[in-house]
Amino acid sequence: MTATPYLGKLLQSGYKVQIEQGRLSVLFLTGNPRELSKEERARLVVEITGLLSIPLLTYQGYKTGLYSVSDNIKKATLYMMLEVAGKPQENAYSLFNVETNYTRTTAKHKKGDPLPSGQFRVKNRSKFTGLWLACGLPLPDGGKLSAFHRYMGKLSGLLLTGQQDPKKPEKYNGLSPVTISHETIMTAQEPVNKSV
Repeated sequence: MTATPYLGKLLQSGYKVQIEQGRLSVLFLTGNPRELSKEERARLVVEITGLLSIPLLTYQGYKTGLYSVSDNIKKATLYMMLEVAGKPQENAYSLFNVETNYTRTTAKHKKGDPLPSGQFRVKNRSKFTGLWLACGLPLPDGGKLSAFHRYMGKLSGLLLTGQQDPKKPEKYNGLSPVTISHETIMTAQEPVNKSV
């Protein structure tokens, strides 16, 4: 467990610190949110990571690509670039299966033609759609599963966590939004306060 001077100061001042569906909030006693600067937010995230020993990840961007399953079969993937809280020099990522081709013939495109660069579509029950909904984000354009590329920025600022792949430590599987109650943070902070 690491020292958490800024978090400790907020908690001792009576603020409620919590993370719900990936959103960090600091609340006054009245329940109103306290605005945090980018630096304050980053500091709190690093201190909470050290206190609870869980990886907190933030979305940094994405790209799409193909990988070979066998000689004749290629699968499309969404490569989500992540940053590990407190370790900006470490590259991290998570992969999701997506489709990067048109699924039907239109006036301008044939079925199977590649979508424009950066565009992708997902299936309704895909892991990516599950992550999106778990973050409390509405499906884009009224549920259009081919419009996510225009809304990926909505993942920015959300705190995610996942399981580190034992063979590739920079890869995280099973991403989900972080939820940590104020009570959990308070309980974890108590031994730190006693040791100081």
